[in-house]
Amino acid sequence: MEFINYIRSFYGPGGIYSMNVTDAMIIDATIQYLTTPGTKWGDGDSFDREQVRDIMIERFGLVPV
Repeated sequence: MEFINYIRSFYGPGGIYSMNVTDAMIIDATIQYLTTPGTKWGDGDSFDREQVRDIMIERFGLVPV
């Protein structure tokens, strides 16, 4: 839940780089990220956040900020 909150604070409504992502989008993209072969989890750091952001942009057609 901590990672979801972290991502929401950046890309959720009113976030630093708001793209109005939902918790469902975050969870979906996080699962995809974690199940991608070769992914090295960095304990939810900024690299992980940006990887999940890129998946959400591609998967849901979001416009990067």
